[in-house]
Amino acid sequence: MFSLFKSKAVIVGLVLASVFAFAVLRQLQLETAEAKLEVFRGQQAALNLDLDRLRQTVSEQEDERVKWVNERDLIAAINAQYEREQVQISAQLQAKYRELNELMEKSHEIQNWGDIPVPNDVIELLKRPACANRDRNENRICVAAQ
Repeated sequence: MFSLFKSKAVIVGLVLASVFAFAVLRQLQLETAEAKLEVFRGQQAALNLDLDRLRQTVSEQEDERVKWVNERDLIAAINAQYEREQVQISAQLQAKYRELNELMEKSHEIQNWGDIPVPNDVIELLKRPACANRDRNENRICVAAQ
């Protein structure tokens, strides 16, 4: 009987040793898991900082993009206004060129008219004007004819 008791004691001892070993193993696994968890929490904190910096960068870039879009729209509006004014000024320039050419043609016609000889009858009338007030010089034709 003693041997039965001894074998039961050995079995119980082995079971207790196995349970203890299993508990120690589980404790080591738990400590390892907790250490990994702390490492992951540190990595998460670093990633959160990186995420905050990226959000800030994206926000700044979006503000910059909006600024550039607004400037592009302003430049497009200025260019459109410039083109309209350029067309208007070109039209005005063409009108002034036409007006200048018409004046030059009229001037040529006037010059040609001035080169036409005065009829003899008109020359005779200018030599002997019939002036009502010769002394006062109110009639310029009379003054020119004297």
